[in-house]
Order: sequence, then structure tokens, then C-alpha cells
Amino acid sequence: DASQSGVIPIAYSMGIPVIASRIAGLVDQVIEGVTGLMVTPGNHKELATACLRVLREEGLRQQLVSGGYNLISDRFSWNTITDQLLDSFSKALKNN
Repeated sequence: DASQSGVIPIAYSMGIPVIASRIAGLVDQVIEGVTGLMVTPGNHKELATACLRVLREEGLRQQLVSGGYNLISDRFSWNTITDQLLDSFSKALKNN
């Protein structure tokens, strides 16, 4: 039971498909059908269905793995984060 997870970015970087509950924080980390599947919190049937889909549908599984890896490699790369930080610092200095 959590609203943020460091596990999701780790799964992306390791090529592991993600299934997460549709709650604040996690919906910000998972793009439905692109980087993972989202399920209603507490809905065990929906969770089971999502798990079976990932296990049975090779194309979907590969799409989620590729999407997650691409997201983590782009949005959360050190180069991207550094650029965003430098941009924020620059804007903050200009406002003072």
C-alpha cells in the first residue's frame, strides 16, 4: 500500500513489465498500455486479468518492456534530470 514507488523505475530499467494500481503517484509513473498496465485498487479480478495478459500476450509484454525502458532512458536519464535542474536554477536566478 503505497502512493510512490522506486520499484517501477527499477522494473523499467531491468526490462520487467509493470502492473500497478491506479492511484495518485503511480499513475504519474505508468503510461497505460505503453509502459505498464493499470488496475483498480483492491480489484483482485482485474489484477489477475492483467497478470494473465502480460504472461500470455508476448507482443504486449514486449511493448511494455520496450516502453518502460525507453521512458526510463529518456525522461529519467541523468542527462535529462541535469538539464531540468540547470534550467530550473537558471530561471530561479533570473527571478532574483
